[in-house]
Parts: sequence; structure tokens; C-alpha cells
Amino acid sequence: AERWNLINRVVQHDELANEALLLAKDLAGNVDPSTPQRLFTVSTTPDQEDPDGVLDTPVPGQVFTSVPVTMSGSASDDIAVAEVNVIIKNRDTGLFLQDDETTWGTWNAIPTTLSNPNAAATDWDWSGTLPDANYQVWLQVKDTSGNGDPEKDTARFQVDTA
Repeated sequence: AERWNLINRVVQHDELANEALLLAKDLAGNVDPSTPQRLFTVSTTPDQEDPDGVLDTPVPGQVFTSVPVTMSGSASDDIAVAEVNVIIKNRDTGLFLQDDETTWGTWNAIPTTLSNPNAAATDWDWSGTLPDANYQVWLQVKDTSGNGDPEKDTARFQVDTA
């Protein structure tokens, strides 16, 4: 195996915006031409604000008469929203929808699709085929600092395609 050296360089664009550039160079002087880079910010103030998530659909008591079931809403944070998940419980069986979106088991949070990932505000949505039953959904929101929304929006709804 050949040895290699990693030369790390950080470019500061302003007080908060930075860019890390990585340059890989082996002992023969060959340089990796890809030059990976990553933009990042540095804040001296810790993020202590919780994100806020809103569940627009389903509304409480909504009956879906066809599938797929589509859920949607928005989330916001003073810095950035990292993830929005839905926890879907079949109230008839007491089981939770799993990541494969076909099996049911213990408590589980399923990722949604964010329209604007890692932004201060984003819309989100999830769509899936649920069998006829009574359900409850909870919204789980986390920001990029790991803070969670303490007021998890929730709604009971029903799927009745018969």
C-alpha cells in the first residue's frame, strides 16, 4: 500500500461562512484532482431554540377513501431544519409502520421528503399505501443542532377504501 498525505485547508469567506477544501497528495507528488469541498458555518452562540413542525394533512378525523395516503406540512427553525419524521400507529392493532412501509411493529419514525433540506423553513411530505384501519400520526422534527419540537403535532385519521 502506498502512503499518502492529506493537506487540509479552510477558507474563511466571512465571519460565519467557511469552506473546507481537501487536497490528497501521494509521496510521488500525484494530486487527487477531485478536490472535495464542503461549505459550513461556525457559530459561537449555541442553538437553544426548538424547531416547530406543522401537520397540515391529515386533519383530525379525516377519512381517506383512496390510497396512497399523502401527509404534508411545514417545519421551521431559527437555524435549520435537519429532519421531519412521521410516526404512524394503527390504532386497531397498536402497531407502528416500519421503514419498509409495509410491515408493522414497535415504535418507529419514518423520514419524510423535505422541499428545502437544512434550511430555516421547509415544507415536507410523505405518501404511502395504508390498509383500511384507524390511525394516529405524530410529527417529529429535529434541527441541525439536534433540538426537537416538544409540541409534536398529531392527528387521528381513517383509511376506508371499501
